[in-house]
Amino acid sequence: MKYSNKLIEKAKTAKSVEELLDLAKAENIELTEEEAAKAFEELNKTGELSDDELDNVSGGCYESGDTPKFSVGQHVGVCAGRGHAPARILSVSDKKHDGWCRNEQWIYSIKFDQGGEIRNDVYEDNIINWND
Repeated sequence: MKYSNKLIEKAKTAKSVEELLDLAKAENIELTEEEAAKAFEELNKTGELSDDELDNVSGGCYESGDTPKFSVGQHVGVCAGRGHAPARILSVSDKKHDGWCRNEQWIYSIKFDQGGEIRNDVYEDNIINWND
């Protein structure tokens, strides 16, 4: 069920589950005590993320597979400042090397589409699939 912004703002002022239940009753909204407790918790989050929420948003440490994820000639996006820039894979290291967070990753040589700059030190976690 969708609630108006006005009603949500009003619900945020509730100081307890009981107050939220009273508000729901006054607005002719059927709400169980369990639903009210869950809604109260959502409306009064502390701003801290749970471990699961944190795992979903953080970059974390990328674990490179046993074989390179990208191949020579493949068109990819390479992390470049505020986004990804299109590039082509020129070569892949013959073994994995220490990367960020002390994990091992494949290293790629790439050539950017625009400007033609070549980089020989691009870790796999800085590359994404790129759809033309």
